Amino acid sequence: MLTLKVDGMSCNHCVETITKAIHTVDAEAGVQVDLGQGLVNVKSHAASESIKSAISDSGFDVVNAVTSAMH
Repeated sequence: MLTLKVDGMSCNHCVETITKAIHTVDAEAGVQVDLGQGLVNVKSHAASESIKSAISDSGFDVVNAVTSAMH
């Protein structure tokens, strides 16, 4: 699981944009967005750098990333 702190998200359109961006890297990725906390949780086999780049390329700032071990 990858948890990203992302600046600039404010609405459901932002959620859709980020989800689509991540799905360009991994079509089967699980994506959860918490607008209130500005967090994006991603369950994917893709490289974290690829996911962060996709989000950045869609117009958002990835501030921080934390990779959690899956149990």
